Amino acid sequence: MRIICCRFGDKFNQWHVDNLKHMIDEYSGLKYDSFEVIEDDLYGNWFNKFQMYDRFRDGENLYFDLDLVIYDTLPNLAADAAGAMAAANPDVAGDIAAGMAGAKGCRRHHPARGHAACRPVH
Repeated sequence: MRIICCRFGDKFNQWHVDNLKHMIDEYSGLKYDSFEVIEDDLYGNWFNKFQMYDRFRDGENLYFDLDLVIYDTLPNLAADAAGAMAAANPDVAGDIAAGMAGAKGCRRHHPARGHAACRPVH
């Protein structure tokens, strides 16, 4: 699995990238092969995030915004999404589970901000 984040402009700096990697390594429970940071400011705005779809077309990719806080183990995002879709439409549960298990591309995770249980990272 590849972890992807974006840093461009002056809103975020290297501390935010290092902090995200620290939270993923320390708290998330995710096992990954590479941690990629897109820093090329081609468009001058959030459209720069679309570069990940061009650069990372193989394998499993998981995108994180730099302003999120990870304070505990992350759920299995693919399995949870397949379960929710299957519950909504039981007739296609097998097809959904099979498709999600083999899903490739970018999955974005962005929890609600300002969670009371978030602990500071030092």
